Amino acid sequence: MSVTVDNLLFDFDLQEIQVQAARGASLAIQDLINAIRGAEDSEEGIAYDKIADATGKVDKGGGFASDITVNLLDWQVIWYAGTYQAVISGGSLVGGKSSIAVGNTAGVNCIVNNSVNGVLVETGTSGLTPEEASTLSGIKTKTDQITFSKTGEVDANVKSLNDTELLGTGQSGDKWRG
Repeated sequence: MSVTVDNLLFDFDLQEIQVQAARGASLAIQDLINAIRGAEDSEEGIAYDKIADATGKVDKGGGFASDITVNLLDWQVIWYAGTYQAVISGGSLVGGKSSIAVGNTAGVNCIVNNSVNGVLVETGTSGLTPEEASTLSGIKTKTDQITFSKTGEVDANVKSLNDTELLGTGQSGDKWRG
């Protein structure tokens, strides 16, 4: 018994997820779990045990979320025949038949880019609290006012030193004094 979801053929008898050529040589973990849930919910799949567990995408605050991990329950991903490099990415893929999540296909070099640190970074957010962002903006406003007439040297108008007002221009005949 089998069902195809998003160019992934789910063979319930062999417990294999066969990547079809029309899908191409890359597979995102999120796309995999979406297709697995579709196969499990199908008319054919409803009669069989669960294919995988999935965890992750837990909000860690500041624009960070944990990665998604798919744990195949005695199933394997099998790539279509050919000579090419396949890539699985976007989280972690674990489990599988005898703890092997990706089966061997002659001529296919499959790279599984499992997440190492378990954190995905959301783009478009700074990770700062509103208060921190406001403080940083205030600092930027002040530092943008610093002038550099000569590269690497800050222009300064010294009017006092050690709380004592300076007199003179520092030029010959008008030495600084205070």
